[in-house]
Amino acid sequence: MFTLFFFIFSLNAQTLKLEAMPLVEELKVSLMGNLKKELAHGSVHAIEFCQLNAQTLTQAKAKKYHIQRTSHRLRNPKNSAPELKSYLDKFAGTQKGALPMDVPVMFKDKEGKENWIAPIYTDVMCLQCHGEHIAKETQAALKVKYPQDQAIGFKKGEFRGFFWIKEK
Repeated sequence: MFTLFFFIFSLNAQTLKLEAMPLVEELKVSLMGNLKKELAHGSVHAIEFCQLNAQTLTQAKAKKYHIQRTSHRLRNPKNSAPELKSYLDKFAGTQKGALPMDVPVMFKDKEGKENWIAPIYTDVMCLQCHGEHIAKETQAALKVKYPQDQAIGFKKGEFRGFFWIKEK
């Protein structure tokens, strides 16, 4: 077991907390809804859609915050977040509900800015492109679009990364 320090004392932290949860929920709904539509045309089509649109959809929700998705096993190197390595390492390999902080975590970064992270767990739909048993044509498409892909081999309910929101 480990301890996380929560810094929820400033007005900025309270505001971030109140605004971050709805932003992440909106982002989840947007990403999953779009992905579901694209998967109806096949996982290869969904990979194309994700490569072209996932970053844009994520940033569309950002107004006064920086919003990002990250993982300990990246598909897109643009989602790297070295400052979250200790959090990623603590969650890596866990199942939903296994840790006491399966809830959003708040912390201040080195610059004193408020940050908020919420875990992402692998859903059944995600397994088509992120699971242990990926169709050969999907694997081939991933290799072309994401030659450095590490975001495979996940099980249903396994921690896959974070939604990360911080002050701009």
